[in-house]
Amino acid sequence: MTTSPTGTVHRDLAVWQQAAAAEEAFRHLQVTYQQAAAPALADLARGMPQATTISRFEQDLRTVIPDHADRVLADPACPP
Repeated sequence: MTTSPTGTVHRDLAVWQQAAAAEEAFRHLQVTYQQAAAPALADLARGMPQATTISRFEQDLRTVIPDHADRVLADPACPP
């Protein structure tokens, strides 16, 4: 099967557009993470997370990995 020069150009353009969209999505996720993580990281820097941070962590953990949440929360390495 042969590809015409136009087909190659269109394929290259599509790949470039995909890469640009992925880069933009990454930047948005990075900014969102930095905004969301700031309060939790500040709590950790103070040495003890606030009760709301601990509660939110536990809720998120139970939502994301309900079958393993109790084991993770019982682990001595897990924050209080």
